[in-house]
Amino acid sequence: MKAHHAARRRPHFAGCNLLEPLEPRTLLAAAPVAPPVALAAGNVLPIGVIDIATSTRVAGWTVDRDTPSQSLTISLVIDGVTRNKVTANLNRPDLTPIFGSANHGFDIALPALSLGIHRIEIISTDSSNSSLVASLGSRTVSNVTAPIGFIDGVNPTFFTGWTFSGDAASTPIEIRYSIDNNPPVLASSGIFRRDLARAVGSTNHGFLVVLPTLTAGAHTVTIDAFDQFSELLTPLGTRAFIVTNPVGTHHPIGNLDFVSNNRAIGWAWDADTPLQSIHVRIDVDGIAGLSSIANVNRPDLTGPLGSPNHGFNVGLSLTAGNHRIDLFALEPSPGSGSILLPVYIGSKNTVTVPPTATVDIFSPTRIAGWAHAASTPFTPVQIRLDVDNLQGAPITANLPRADLAFLGATTFAFDFPTTNIGSGLHMLRLFLIDPITESSTLIRTQTVLIP
Repeated sequence: MKAHHAARRRPHFAGCNLLEPLEPRTLLAAAPVAPPVALAAGNVLPIGVIDIATSTRVAGWTVDRDTPSQSLTISLVIDGVTRNKVTANLNRPDLTPIFGSANHGFDIALPALSLGIHRIEIISTDSSNSSLVASLGSRTVSNVTAPIGFIDGVNPTFFTGWTFSGDAASTPIEIRYSIDNNPPVLASSGIFRRDLARAVGSTNHGFLVVLPTLTAGAHTVTIDAFDQFSELLTPLGTRAFIVTNPVGTHHPIGNLDFVSNNRAIGWAWDADTPLQSIHVRIDVDGIAGLSSIANVNRPDLTGPLGSPNHGFNVGLSLTAGNHRIDLFALEPSPGSGSILLPVYIGSKNTVTVPPTATVDIFSPTRIAGWAHAASTPFTPVQIRLDVDNLQGAPITANLPRADLAFLGATTFAFDFPTTNIGSGLHMLRLFLIDPITESSTLIRTQTVLIP
């Protein structure tokens, strides 16, 4: 089961205080624009600052020093698309000591944004030549809210609670839980809870997860609220509990020592039948495997267990990518259930082939290539272009390219223009996003002069 840990950037606040006058030196140094560029005799591009950028508004100022008393026209650009044009004529008294006038402020309400991360840019138009424009910079904003929830109770048999996302509203979201150091598991949270109606406005947000039978001793379960729509994760907490052996008997014990694409090795033993080999079952990605007897000779077990015939060496056939591996010991008595044995370090229970990418074109006007992940072989993956250390929005590499048929499908290409970034010198960094781990790998970085 895919486990997500999606990180999100906070809305970026930059620039100057809207209320307090600023020293000229401080104000001009904060402007995210290049030094004045001579365009004609006595003419320079406008300058300005984005002071505030959130998912609902963007505010700041802009001025043309050739005509410092004139208010300028600015364009609001969201994700590369011009969405509004206004006159920056709001009163900004803090600008008067610097430019001799105050009518250069703007405060624009943003249109409703889709859930996710968005890039906001303000373009200022020259007062004497409308074909000349200057970018005041860009900001990345997010309009997603973290999910919430609560763990009501945990015991050796099950755990229960609720979780809710304001972005998903009445639609149930998921939880992600891990037992001890075992790989995480996703579960739904759609159980009816009348008590939530007043708190969150709807009722189908409860969860109750039945735990597998565990070995005797101390265990923990770590539970997160996971909004599968925004991919935000909120830790709800970790709870500890004690599992005891049934009266007059013992739960089996054991361990998964090693796992690869084609092999799982470990041991299992039942104190109630110490000389007898028991059966184990290895589940892959939540799908139950076949029963195998743990009777491989393991001399290293003779000392602690009293006999060596408790090892297993089970063949696997795993596709490339990440997989969740769960090891169960089967009780000797028919119908007595299975025991989840501990799986320790993450590198032991995952088999990973990282995604790959090829960049064919990386020019000032266009970026093209292809990307593919063996862990999701028929699903397009995402890439991300960061500009001047500002994180961009994910781009799905799903364009068709006939020469990619060797991958099993052809829709893994990407090809997009860079001209919407804005003219000037920019540092571009292209990342490949792993569909399983959500981690980003830098595949190309280059400084380009965009016309």
